[in-house]
Amino acid sequence: MVNSEGQFYTMEGIAAAVLMVITASLVMSTTSIYTSGDTHIQDMQLELLGNDALKVMDTPKAAGANSTLEELVRDWNNTEFNNEFNLSINEKGINERGFGNLYYTSNVFYINKTGVVRDKLFSYSRTYFGNPNAVRVTRWVFVGSNAPIDGIGQFSDFNRTRNQTVLLEVLIWRE
Repeated sequence: MVNSEGQFYTMEGIAAAVLMVITASLVMSTTSIYTSGDTHIQDMQLELLGNDALKVMDTPKAAGANSTLEELVRDWNNTEFNNEFNLSINEKGINERGFGNLYYTSNVFYINKTGVVRDKLFSYSRTYFGNPNAVRVTRWVFVGSNAPIDGIGQFSDFNRTRNQTVLLEVLIWRE
């Protein structure tokens, strides 16, 4: 026997099924799964950009000549380093790709006379406080036995008895 009560239960079941299908489709369309490669693509591009900028500065202009980077670190010319590095990472074409303004801070690591690794602030475009996610790029720079000059005076604890290579470390971030 079919009466009006059975029709009501049928309509209620169809409405519930439609609501469940709509809810499931909304949940599935708003959920996205990121792989580890997807979440760090911009950081990898930023690291590649910093490595490329240092590599260009470390390329000698002529055979047997020192590179611009070697001269800037050995002479402790942080003003010129700031100009060249800032220009390299903040090109107009790079900003059009969505990086925005990029900032950096750089340190030079060296071994002192007693064999202890020391570091000294070299150059920066803005002080890094640790809030934005930064990428680290490094480059070994040959300075010989000549100590870099830091504008105040020579490194007092630089080992001048042998040729030395220092490590230039640059942190790059965007805000």
